Amino acid sequence: MERLRELSQITSTPGRGVTRLAYSPEDILGRRLVAQWMDEAGLAVREDAATNVIGVRPGRTDRILMIGSHLDTVKQAGHLDGTYGAVAAIEVADMLYRNQTTLEHTLVVVGFSNEEGAYGTPGMTGSHALAGVFKPEWLEAEDHEGVTLAERIRSTGGQPSDLTQPDIDGSLLDGFIELHIEQGPVLESAGVPIGIVQAITGRDGFVLELHGMANHAGTTPMADRHDALVAAAHVVLAVEGLADEGWVRVATVGVMEVGPGSSNVIPDRVSMSIEVRDADDARVEAALAELLGRIEAIVDLTSTTYTYQRVPHVLAVAINSLLADCVASAADSLELESVPIESGAGHDAQVIANVAPIAMIFVPSSEGVSHSSLEHTSALHLRGGAEVLAAAVIEADARISPPPTMAAHG
Repeated sequence: MERLRELSQITSTPGRGVTRLAYSPEDILGRRLVAQWMDEAGLAVREDAATNVIGVRPGRTDRILMIGSHLDTVKQAGHLDGTYGAVAAIEVADMLYRNQTTLEHTLVVVGFSNEEGAYGTPGMTGSHALAGVFKPEWLEAEDHEGVTLAERIRSTGGQPSDLTQPDIDGSLLDGFIELHIEQGPVLESAGVPIGIVQAITGRDGFVLELHGMANHAGTTPMADRHDALVAAAHVVLAVEGLADEGWVRVATVGVMEVGPGSSNVIPDRVSMSIEVRDADDARVEAALAELLGRIEAIVDLTSTTYTYQRVPHVLAVAINSLLADCVASAADSLELESVPIESGAGHDAQVIANVAPIAMIFVPSSEGVSHSSLEHTSALHLRGGAEVLAAAVIEADARISPPPTMAAHG
């Protein structure tokens, strides 16, 4: 609890939640503090090209079990999203260190970089790099402030030219377990302390640009207008309809920018972000195709035009059944009730799933709130989740038998 409190003090918005955006001065300070804690927990600490903070505890073999989560936040966030899983992973390593326990597997603890997509960058940069699936073209894409991802990474000590060379050998990775707050209301509503994630939702979408014609708002008759914002209003309702009609689980317009931005001028352009999420990738693809058809009808109705650019598609991921069973067994051993649950949010784990089996553990979020300064989970649930993570690591180490002849990982 003290470490979570201390990390939450590193923010650019004191008194208004935790703002520790990736590649910010606060991000650098947070990474340094986490590296210090890893060192105190007996881990060999390094920072990779993507600015992931990595701590290693050698096992009897070079086969790897990995735990952790991300260190960055959104603007004015709570103090638990990401950081809870990262700090709890350090506590697990510290427990092994204090008890002088050596696992069969080498334990790797990771504080991932830029999971949230700061400044409009693609997001999950650290996990993409660690999994060896980072796309070099992302480096030169400019964010909302006109800065490239390469510049962001370089400015805080990373090496963008090395992002396609993973710091961890994925062929040695036997599993990754990520502990996280639920960020939703299911566990609290059910009165259950532990959620065993069965699948992580996929998400896809695009940035839509609607183009109209600016003209005087007082003299232009309604029938003669080419109002981009009116078109955008129809699109917002069409996006909502995708979820209401059952095309996907949820659909959201999260960002809208209107120009030229004057009360007496008809808007001639609107840029908006559109995102849909579902555990079935086919449903996501079908929903976006349906939406584009509806947008065609909307621009015809409003005498406007449009262009769009797809954002990186994050595929839905199923959880590894053996690791999920290790989590269930861990919860049972601690007499903590658990239920299966789906993750509606994306996580670094689903990127790591490109190279290794994954599992996730959820603990309740008070009133389902996250990405907000009101985010809260009781100390009892936070401790319970950390204890389940520790027990699950020990169980997975025993059940996933690495070849006994391999040399220890340094």
